[in-house]
Amino acid sequence: MAHLTRRERPFAWLLWAAAGSVAGLLLVAFLGADAAIMAALHGPGGQPGGPAWLTKAAFDLTSLGSFAVWSLAVAAAALMEAARGRRRLALLMGVSAALGEGASEMVKQLVHRPRPATAAALQTFGLSFPSGHAMMAAVAYLTLGAVAARAERTAARRRLLIALTLALVGLIGATRVYLGAHWPSDVLAGWTLGALWAWATARLATRITRAHRGEVAG
Repeated sequence: MAHLTRRERPFAWLLWAAAGSVAGLLLVAFLGADAAIMAALHGPGGQPGGPAWLTKAAFDLTSLGSFAVWSLAVAAAALMEAARGRRRLALLMGVSAALGEGASEMVKQLVHRPRPATAAALQTFGLSFPSGHAMMAAVAYLTLGAVAARAERTAARRRLLIALTLALVGLIGATRVYLGAHWPSDVLAGWTLGALWAWATARLATRITRAHRGEVAG
């Protein structure tokens, strides 16, 4: 990572550590952990086995990974960047999120994995792999976190911001399993694909920002 700036390194280390850990867990999940985890978390009727307050909190958190919420967050951030004169960065953020959503749907069609039986209780439809909530939460929020982190002056604040963003993405994905909408491996795959997508977007955003600064200075 010698070619990365000091502001980029915290995000890069956290991102690759998360992606590497998820890749290992993904292999374990496909080897048989999916069914065991789902059975442990849900009752005979497919309902989450935790207390009512936890289920309500899970529903609240899972909505942050819905199309309506993350697209509004990306649109708001893109408008702010455009207002600052960084229109190419704003365009990148919007295009990356739109293409990420398309990629998620494409992978779903290629794998064509049915959702677990517990998803019927949520009236959730569509294919299961990867989790769109997990992938797009990673695509949207990690990208926004990376852009925001570069504006922080201290490494400690940058690390904290990225850590909080990773925690948010992790919680959103975990709710999909707890609520029974997805197999654990669906979520792990969504995290991995979304993290790598966000990393690529962040790299492009860095180049665009540097070019913008050069134009302003010139």
